[in-house]
Amino acid sequence: MKYFLMMFFGLCFLNAPSFAAEHETVFERMMRTQTIQCAYILYEPAVMKDPNTGQMSGVVVDLMDEIARRAANGMKVEWTVESTYATFAEDLKRPNVDLMCATLWTMADTGLLGTSTVPLWYSGLGAFVRADETRFQDLAALNSEQVIISDVDGSISGIVAAQDFPKAKILSLPHSDDYTIQLMNVVNRKADVAFLDTNFGAAFMAHNPDMLKNLVPERPLRVYSNALLVRKGEQEMLNFMNMALTELMNDGTVDRILNKHEAYPGSFYRVAKPYISGK
Repeated sequence: MKYFLMMFFGLCFLNAPSFAAEHETVFERMMRTQTIQCAYILYEPAVMKDPNTGQMSGVVVDLMDEIARRAANGMKVEWTVESTYATFAEDLKRPNVDLMCATLWTMADTGLLGTSTVPLWYSGLGAFVRADETRFQDLAALNSEQVIISDVDGSISGIVAAQDFPKAKILSLPHSDDYTIQLMNVVNRKADVAFLDTNFGAAFMAHNPDMLKNLVPERPLRVYSNALLVRKGEQEMLNFMNMALTELMNDGTVDRILNKHEAYPGSFYRVAKPYISGK
């Protein structure tokens, strides 16, 4: 019996490191490896990847590089998993992913899948119609059986259509991360309107002049905060990211990075400062 107990405890001690490693938190793993492992979704200008060199760039890439540089004695960032808006919830659970280094709009359904950081900036939702369209003098006119809304499964267009324009018809296509298809449906007269991020719409119109216009350039249909996503239950990682991002916002780093990547002025809605300077 004594020999058996010695063997048992000996095996427990031998297996302790592997057991601990299997149950370490994301934050503990990051500290142990001095590496932030990022899953990402390609979406210009938040996260971009050179197809020839694999070089990463964009707003979020610059932010993560700066966070890694300032943390402890300097960490490194590894871009480990290329994800999509259809698969990010499962990719966030992978063992080589510490957080989703991609901007996700904070919404109720996103909150079921992960925990968002503090907002980095806000995005407006535009209503894009053909440039020669004259039927819609206000948004109320879109709520008609004669109107077709261009949608891609899982996109925001279908949600907004159901909430605000229930009488309109929906032209819905299978999920795709290339939301250009929604705008092309309007251009090709398959649909009358598409609801998309104003920055995305501005980029499309810059490359395709005189094809579309935004019905609500001054007052978007919706405003959503852009945030990174941390795995559910990883409170230490969430605290670390929130403190790091808040530092970058308060010292002007976020504004400088947004200015660098904002190709269409006014397309990024900045986070208001939570204080008023004294005189």
